[in-house]
Amino acid sequence: MEKEYINEAQLAAVIGVTKMTLLNWRRKGFIPSDCYMSKKYMNVERINYDRKMFFDWFNQKFDRDVV
Repeated sequence: MEKEYINEAQLAAVIGVTKMTLLNWRRKGFIPSDCYMSKKYMNVERINYDRKMFFDWFNQKFDRDVV
């Protein structure tokens, strides 16, 4: 089964936080590193989240049911 990824802006909108909140969570190690991947293009960093892994973690951490 191939992994499905969601970009940072889409994820932020779905869970109701800002992209800056996601950045802060990553920097603090709050989001497990296996839930996302980072790619750098020139001076821009693109973050994509493994949809299933992130939502499994998020739903457990916050006791919510977000798909």
